[in-house]
Amino acid sequence: MGCVLFDDYGEPYYSNENICEASNLSTHEVRVEMQNCSFNPVDLKLGKGLIGSPKTNVMGTDIAGIVIEVGSNVTKFNVGDHVFGTALGWKEMGTYSNFVILPEGALEILPGNVTFEQAAGSALVGTTSILALEKIFQINEGDTVLVEGGSGGIGHLAIQIANLHNARCLCTCSGIRAEKLVTGYGGIPFDYSNSHRYSQMSDFLGDIEVDMLLENSFGYKLEQKIDLMSDRACMVCIGQKSEFDLSPSTTLKMCLKNIELKFLSIMASRGMRSQLLIRLSDLLSKSDVGVNIHAIFPINEIDKCLELYNNEQVLGKIVLSA
Repeated sequence: MGCVLFDDYGEPYYSNENICEASNLSTHEVRVEMQNCSFNPVDLKLGKGLIGSPKTNVMGTDIAGIVIEVGSNVTKFNVGDHVFGTALGWKEMGTYSNFVILPEGALEILPGNVTFEQAAGSALVGTTSILALEKIFQINEGDTVLVEGGSGGIGHLAIQIANLHNARCLCTCSGIRAEKLVTGYGGIPFDYSNSHRYSQMSDFLGDIEVDMLLENSFGYKLEQKIDLMSDRACMVCIGQKSEFDLSPSTTLKMCLKNIELKFLSIMASRGMRSQLLIRLSDLLSKSDVGVNIHAIFPINEIDKCLELYNNEQVLGKIVLSA
């Protein structure tokens, strides 16, 4: 029984402490016994203070587990409910712990046919993909979407959501295994290591243009991507505006094509979190989307999780267990 903490330098380590087990609940909070959580690169950024400011030294954002206590004003959950959610953007942080305290708005009921592992693996990447494609871009049938990193956590969920709307989804990825994953979910893969990949996309598309770019590579080869985009297309950038350095020539190209630039921060979308989780819960229950789980580690083997993340290509998500 324990949790994963950050040291003074933002490096994670396992501890036998149970910080959230004995803490008192506020009236709108829920105490959850964690069954599974999942790794997201943003977890490390929060620990190092690279984005926002971590509110506690416990690592982690995603969770799936069992409600063991509810605050006096909680109306959505009862003790024994199976729930899942993401803590990112709430005051309380830290889901790599056997016991986690969260506001009820950060959680949703877990459908009976969905495993804890699938729910934990999908919480952040699923809500982010729904927010980007359905809420911000408002994807329609026949649209063409370009997703950077199609075999990653957000990427492979975005492919599935695009397919639900009968949209065409082009993806960058690298390696045979990644291409198989992307193709299996209905995406059209282009080799990320090929310096001519955007020219190949152009040849593939012919007269068709890209209606939406889901951008998470911080502007890399952005001008080549803009050349593929239609007038008044939408570019959704995952991250904060400060993380993207747009050159004057890139900015001019975007202005000439009237490309709408949006920055997506799930941290800033707390008001929509419950709505996004309800939508994700529905998609999971109908098997309209699913998560490719690359590996599962117990939280006391966080070092092995990070070793895998740092040294291998992760397809989908890494999930952790209590």
